[in-house]
Amino acid sequence: MNNESFELHGLKSLLFQLSSAELLNCPAEWVSDLRSEERRHTLLMTTGRAVSLYVNDQLIPAGERSCYLLAPGNSWYVNNLSSDDVELHCIYFSIICANERGQKIVEEQLLPIHHAWHMYPYERCNRLATGILMDADEAEEMDWFKRHLLFQELMGIMLEHNWPFSRNTGDIPAVEKTIRYLEENYSSQITVKQLAEQAQLPAWQYSALFKTLTGKKPLDYLNQVRIDRSKEWLLSMNAPLREIACKVGFADEYYYNRRFRQFTGMTPRQYAQSLHQRRNVYDWTGHQVQIPIQPQRILYYGEATGDLLVLGVRPLGGNVYALRNTWMQTIAQGIEDIGIPLNLHKAAELEPDLIIFSSPDERQYEQLAKVAPTVTYNAFAPVEQRLLCLGELLGKHKEANQWLAEYGRRLTLMWQRLKGTILPGETATVLIYHRGRRLFVMGTSGLSSLLYHPSGFGAQAAVQEILDAGEPYREIVESELPLYAGDRLFVMLPSSGPSCQATWELMYSKRWKELTAVRNGKVHVLEEGKWNLMDAYTREHQIELLPAVVEENRL
Repeated sequence: MNNESFELHGLKSLLFQLSSAELLNCPAEWVSDLRSEERRHTLLMTTGRAVSLYVNDQLIPAGERSCYLLAPGNSWYVNNLSSDDVELHCIYFSIICANERGQKIVEEQLLPIHHAWHMYPYERCNRLATGILMDADEAEEMDWFKRHLLFQELMGIMLEHNWPFSRNTGDIPAVEKTIRYLEENYSSQITVKQLAEQAQLPAWQYSALFKTLTGKKPLDYLNQVRIDRSKEWLLSMNAPLREIACKVGFADEYYYNRRFRQFTGMTPRQYAQSLHQRRNVYDWTGHQVQIPIQPQRILYYGEATGDLLVLGVRPLGGNVYALRNTWMQTIAQGIEDIGIPLNLHKAAELEPDLIIFSSPDERQYEQLAKVAPTVTYNAFAPVEQRLLCLGELLGKHKEANQWLAEYGRRLTLMWQRLKGTILPGETATVLIYHRGRRLFVMGTSGLSSLLYHPSGFGAQAAVQEILDAGEPYREIVESELPLYAGDRLFVMLPSSGPSCQATWELMYSKRWKELTAVRNGKVHVLEEGKWNLMDAYTREHQIELLPAVVEENRL
């Protein structure tokens, strides 16, 4: 089958079947291994800076936000000559041609290799590709089906903008030109009719393509630009609202005030006041940051969303996908998911006045700090330190102290209840398979941060080394299990995938059955998604349910 036959049958004859996906990290000044797929097509999407892509030893410069489709049998590798890391989405799939003559696996090139596929809108394509990547190794069947739907949507966007007969190729640059015109002339009176005439398109077609490129209707996009520009005036001058409204193109201050509140959740004056009332703080990694005295629009990105929730703070957005199958799955509804990895564009759209980022990644921090004042937060610190830190940052001192007092009371009651169950000096170890078939002993994070308590369990000498070093976890090999295994074992069970399979294989192995805890029936298998967490909201559930788990004393 050649390109002519593709054109003859059209897209109605083609089926696209997702096989797998990965995110390839390309460090600075790095060359990847040579790769080739014999039976599958490969979709390559750059997520940042340009890289040099070599296909069949021929250089194809891959600029920022480039996308290429390679047919089976093409060999390729990437050379990152820049001083920054670059990430590359690699999506593998099959193409089936189904027509009246039957079905056939398609192994030919859909479009010439040198053809850089358009990705419009880029953020939407990147979000879909990221969704396809999530937990690719450990997805249940329904998760896989949902990811396949994301892949179909991604291919639909790609084909819509790149298939030879799908659209006049001059339409997209024409609309992009009007977008630039709108951004440069936002203070003028602009109508959809004027913009459509500039692009030489019917108004309905122009509006549809505009929304595809920007994610917004033309007038909504114009209002967003005007609101953003007005924020600069609000901070730089103490002028009447009617003057600022006029400068950015609004007809009157009342309409401006209403639109501003619609986009930001506060009035223009409230916004200006919130920015002027600030204080300096030092964060976890040493940044000195000016933050609002009473932040209202908070974005949290990290492993401990429940820390904010117990203080009555509901963040605008976070990595909500990671909260599925956890204690917080229900309570987190309504919090905007800003993706894994972090979607900066979506974060900016939420217009936060404070971002809390639980990572020491300086490169990501610098990107976030351009969106809003950003502080780093140690999600692996003891819960007492974390809650006091948040109380300071968010003006929630009273709430933090009240929660900690109640938590301490409940914690004492829990260990008192278990006093007759836990033997003097009894040790415990938390084990988990993660990232495929890799075995870890948990240290200062997850359930183990609750177990190791003066009135609770002790730690084996090898585990104590992990705790003393402040390590959240440590990877070991199965032959080292006797060294780390305590008198009681808590096994975190992943929901599915290779990690789940490796867990069950271990527990049926001879090595496992020889461990003292196993012989004594002191093994507890718990859901990873609920028990291997350490945020404050999860901890409330753990101290309520842990006694029943320990008292069972059975596998």
